[in-house]
Amino acid sequence: MTNKYPINGVCFFENAREHMEANDFPRIPIGTIGGIYGWYLTMRQEIVDGVTYYLPFIFIDPIKPKVKCRWYLRNLKNDGSWGRAVEGRRYLRPHRGCLGRGKRLDGYLRNGGITVEYGFEIEAILFRE
Repeated sequence: MTNKYPINGVCFFENAREHMEANDFPRIPIGTIGGIYGWYLTMRQEIVDGVTYYLPFIFIDPIKPKVKCRWYLRNLKNDGSWGRAVEGRRYLRPHRGCLGRGKRLDGYLRNGGITVEYGFEIEAILFRE
């Protein structure tokens, strides 16, 4: 599936429990995309009705031009199969990125970490002058 996206790969977040407890996942660089440097993949915590979820998150901070992108994200399960994927399209604005599906992560911790597969493409860039 990720071969449909020019920027794609698999990231592994080591020591996931420690990052979950501190709500401080590392930013894993995924490169320069569309001539814009500084894109990364991380995990974001959300609490809904007292339940904590973690979502894979493609982001750049701060984003200068308005960017239209499409993306793909999914997590590897404990049993070695891939979870349900999220694909999307959006115009990115400052402090907004591309979110994957929220997981409680109990069934997604493998070898002490979390594995995320991603695909990403910029479809358009609007530079303001």
